[in-house]
Amino acid sequence: MKISACMIVRDEHDLLPQSLKSIRNLCDEIIVVDTGSIDDTVEIAESFGCKVYHHPWQNDFSLHRNQSIGYATGDWILILDADENLISDINPENFKAKLKKLPPEVCALVCTIQEKRDEITGKWFGNRFFRKSSGIHYEHCIHNQPRYDGFSGMTDIVINHYGYSLSPEKMKAKYARTEALLNKRLFENPEDYEALKYMVDIHMANRDFEKAIECGTKCLELLPVVSPQEMQTYSGVYFRMAKSYLSRWSETEKDIYADRAVQWARHGVKLFPDDIDLNFTMAQIGYRSDDYDLYKKHADRYDAAVKELDNPPALTEFETEITDVAAINRNVFSVAQVHRDAIKLMHDELGGGK
Repeated sequence: MKISACMIVRDEHDLLPQSLKSIRNLCDEIIVVDTGSIDDTVEIAESFGCKVYHHPWQNDFSLHRNQSIGYATGDWILILDADENLISDINPENFKAKLKKLPPEVCALVCTIQEKRDEITGKWFGNRFFRKSSGIHYEHCIHNQPRYDGFSGMTDIVINHYGYSLSPEKMKAKYARTEALLNKRLFENPEDYEALKYMVDIHMANRDFEKAIECGTKCLELLPVVSPQEMQTYSGVYFRMAKSYLSRWSETEKDIYADRAVQWARHGVKLFPDDIDLNFTMAQIGYRSDDYDLYKKHADRYDAAVKELDNPPALTEFETEITDVAAINRNVFSVAQVHRDAIKLMHDELGGGK
């Protein structure tokens, strides 16, 4: 049983060492595709014994991700970026023994991804381990998605992501690059609702809330599914729409924006009653409208959902036959301590309903 880690990198002097340290004992080989570093990234990778391959950047993350996978010789592949590190204490021998016991139809394993800045500010779940024999490959030039044959299994493995702990200048460049690649996707397919979903984030980061609202509305109009279970990865669009309207309300004090924020949040929480972000937003709306009952209803739901996220079931073995991991594969924003404190503060300011 052999595990290959596959990475694509470029100018990752600051973050690459801790990433490689976190996986070198678990992985039998580390494949690094460098896309044009001008710092000492290549030297760092080679000092860890990585197999380094050089491919000029082609504005396509999937292309380079698939190149790295093509060089791998392991039975299982771990996908990791230089701005991530595996923090779980994994015994390599025990882990590989579990891999050997997995049913052959289980071809991917889910990890918890934690967004790290000064604290944990977001969590989501994603497939990171794949059987090489599953035909694993990635699609889309940006926000690339894995495609493979078989089922997914759940693990208790945790990965920290530091991709947004960058300087303002680097974040600005990152958003600009992402926006350019999303525009490329939309030029090739104007009905790419997934690209529109991600474009909402870009416009919100740039505080262009009108464009965020436009993209979010179009995304949901084009979405070909109607059941909440199938729409789970798009529940965040309702949160972003409500947040964008709340931001416009704060900027303009026009009640029409407040009304639209309430409409989007209510619609979203009706579809996804346990959604952390939407319940936080509804609690905010209750607070702003001095409606204690509305605040309390959604603050309680928020607390329950956060508690469940913070205390997942203990996993001593891999859980298998998760047929639709996409149902939980989205970022959750409102989990930082500042959000938890805000819920308590709103309760106190409303006088506990008195």
